[in-house]
Amino acid sequence: MGKFSSKRNKDFWNEFALTSKDNKFGASGGRHLVDIENQFIFNSLKIKKSKSMIDIGCGNGQRTILFSKYSKKTLGIDYSEKMVYEAKKYLKTQSTAIQKNIEFREGNINKFDSTQLFDTIISCRCIINQTSTLNQIKLFKKLHKMLKPNGSLIIAEISKQGMERVNMIRKKYGLLPLNKRWHNLHIDEEKIFPKLKNNFKIVDVKRGGMFYFLSRVFYPSTIFPKEPEPESKINELALKSEILMNESFSENSFDYFGGHLLMHLVKK
Repeated sequence: MGKFSSKRNKDFWNEFALTSKDNKFGASGGRHLVDIENQFIFNSLKIKKSKSMIDIGCGNGQRTILFSKYSKKTLGIDYSEKMVYEAKKYLKTQSTAIQKNIEFREGNINKFDSTQLFDTIISCRCIINQTSTLNQIKLFKKLHKMLKPNGSLIIAEISKQGMERVNMIRKKYGLLPLNKRWHNLHIDEEKIFPKLKNNFKIVDVKRGGMFYFLSRVFYPSTIFPKEPEPESKINELALKSEILMNESFSENSFDYFGGHLLMHLVKK
């Protein structure tokens, strides 16, 4: 396997656009995780009405359109020209009102140059597609500059430490560790969080721990050595359990054992 590079990553997403152009969930590993991400993002967007929003790494734009109802104007950018082509094509199937409020543009967020500031920035796994921790830190700083005062950065990423905890529990159940996708660099919280504290206030953090435990530990351990089915009934129940725990309890002790990193940050 070749080196994890920006070009190789872009090539991967261009190829993915050809084979999965209508995929509502991207290369996420399952619709349930996307549902968890979307619920967190919707709840964060409901806190304050946004006049301007940018979705970085927007892919085929289907989720961007879902998020756009919480903002007067929405821009989606992606460095995969084929993904942006699919996003623009999908946008044409929407109502005139939606089309008027959304723009899709090809572009690398690291080279994005605009004097416009945004009320809200959304990143669904764009940060883990950066090729180094240093580049991730640089991107956080760039996004901070792109926000208006008190603007929101809402991210749905994957945590290095979170996945280590998931795999630690899997080992205790006699399961092999989950493999990391070659085109992802999970966020190292120990290195990145200290760099954020002066620029952002953390409003909310969720990790999807209940879902991870039920779907990535409990379920596979009950059917071992068979492989889990992504659309299994237990994964559906795991999703419902995750939502219920978050709605019913302010403190969810399972959450610590989730691999996701869902954060709502506000610019200081």
